[in-house]
Amino acid sequence: MIHNLDVEERYYSEDIKSLKEYDEGFREAYDKGKSYEITIKLSDLFELCPRKFQKKELYKRFVRFLKEKDIKLKIISRKKEKDEISTEQ
Repeated sequence: MIHNLDVEERYYSEDIKSLKEYDEGFREAYDKGKSYEITIKLSDLFELCPRKFQKKELYKRFVRFLKEKDIKLKIISRKKEKDEISTEQ
């Protein structure tokens, strides 16, 4: 299901704010509409953008939203590389 980008942006406003504070490149890319790729550990993302549970699956919608903004968010966990979430899925 694809939502209006303005609605998604409001929904993820705290996550976006946290990632802007965490990564200068993300902030510049997001604010200026540039392409960017960020790789972050699940544990770090969970601290920055908490969810009810620390599971990669809970960030899929956020990853899809950022893809619409031409930003690739790659989430890695302690599990094998094949378990990462990226916009390539």
